[in-house]
Amino acid sequence: MLTEKNKNVNCKIGLVEFMIDIIWAFKRPFTDIKSLIIGMLINIFPLINIVAMGYSMSSSKNATLKGKLPEWGHNFFEYVKNGLVCLLLSIGVFIVLFVFFVLSMMGDNGIFIIPGIIIGIIALFFLPLELTSYVKRKGIGKSDLFHSALSKDYIISWILWIIYTIVLLLIVVGISILVELATDKTMAGISIEILAGPLTFIGLLTGFAMFGQVKLK
Repeated sequence: MLTEKNKNVNCKIGLVEFMIDIIWAFKRPFTDIKSLIIGMLINIFPLINIVAMGYSMSSSKNATLKGKLPEWGHNFFEYVKNGLVCLLLSIGVFIVLFVFFVLSMMGDNGIFIIPGIIIGIIALFFLPLELTSYVKRKGIGKSDLFHSALSKDYIISWILWIIYTIVLLLIVVGISILVELATDKTMAGISIEILAGPLTFIGLLTGFAMFGQVKLK
């Protein structure tokens, strides 16, 4: 059971206590409906959706103060820059994973598949915290990422974010199946394109609301 015990953001899941206000994090995307709708619409479109990613990264800066979502017009170029940084880091991870995939296809026993999967999971684990650190400390590699990521607060936040993201994606898939049953595959594909962006944006805002509260070392 998830509860908020006091105003010092001391939360508890079962017997595990941590200093992240999870309840507030899940509510945060809906604290400014105008900013939320703008981000949801932007995140629908390929390429320009990196701006929505950059915006969600910037939203982590005042998470410890439980601040409102940032205004879209005030730091637009910062959001673009953040999004490009995220894109470049993601491309770097993708290239490494692609190399392992190619090696596994060239081999007979797929010996590189498991290492590739492990590296992918590790990258997915550390990347959100590195992006948060980049925004809050204005640079790559300016935090002790290893010790920060192994904190109880970050591990719990990351797990909850993964679960929440999966739930949101399952909602998209479920709706697309219903649309396909009612119409056809074309309309189902369109429904996925329309829904995936907005719901993913909600997931990003929620995730960075949690990651922004993690104490960087």
